[in-house]
Amino acid sequence: MKLEQLEYIVEIANCGSLTKASEKLHVTLSAVSQSLSTLENELQITIFHRSRQGTVPTEEGKKILEKANQIIQLMKEMESEVENLQNELTGQLRIATIPSPMHLFVSAVSNFKKVYPKVDIDIFEGGSKDILSDLLQDRIDIGVLILYEKVLDKLNGLTIEKLRDCKLVVGVSSDSPLAMQKSITPEQLLQYPLVVYRDDFILWYLNNIIARYGKPDVLFNTNNTVAIHNAVKDGALTFGLDYSFQDHGGMIESSMITIDLNIANFSFIQLGIVHMKNRYMSPAVSKFIKLLQEKI
Repeated sequence: MKLEQLEYIVEIANCGSLTKASEKLHVTLSAVSQSLSTLENELQITIFHRSRQGTVPTEEGKKILEKANQIIQLMKEMESEVENLQNELTGQLRIATIPSPMHLFVSAVSNFKKVYPKVDIDIFEGGSKDILSDLLQDRIDIGVLILYEKVLDKLNGLTIEKLRDCKLVVGVSSDSPLAMQKSITPEQLLQYPLVVYRDDFILWYLNNIIARYGKPDVLFNTNNTVAIHNAVKDGALTFGLDYSFQDHGGMIESSMITIDLNIANFSFIQLGIVHMKNRYMSPAVSKFIKLLQEKI
């Protein structure tokens, strides 16, 4: 039995197909098929049921796969321990984030690279659904999401690391009569045209929470913050989470101020990191999470 054989069967189980596994492993289909057949012959059991619908583990195969995963994780841990003994952190850090908090990452990534220059960092933007899918498919190490009702229902098997609490605020023109208020109610909000930042959470909140108080008058949805600024100058309102209106890349500027959106009985909102609960976490990922929690 070879480690390569275990890696192959784990990938087959993840992909549900020998063909897809061979593509992800960058080896030929015949190599994967032969490796599987050899292992099954050695163990004298059938690890997978194979059909046109896909490749599914047998009951015996599930037990073998559980052990194979444990062995692979132990090998990764040993490799990381050796790396730490060499006192030089290397490897890859794959992060996916929803668009709105991207500007919060700049300082943390810059500081991390100064300390660990040999760690390659890839940052991707995407929606919550895509990020969770990428985590399950092992395409990313961590995801940064807004944690709220719709998302929390989908986090089974994931570990959540809190970054910060968030609150809803409304962006208004500094010339608006509303600028003198400390907060605004949903009923007041709905008296004005709205420009909406295109984000999973914001759109969900608009359609599921604010819409309870009446039909919103939405001028347009956009990810263009300049367009949002201009519309607010002309008397429209916008809303979002407080961090998205901060300086250095957020939406706030001198002509726009924020006031609290006062909605009773709404559950907590957090910006958080999610990662797979039972998947090995490299030292690079662990150290970056710690740094991010300190900086944000």
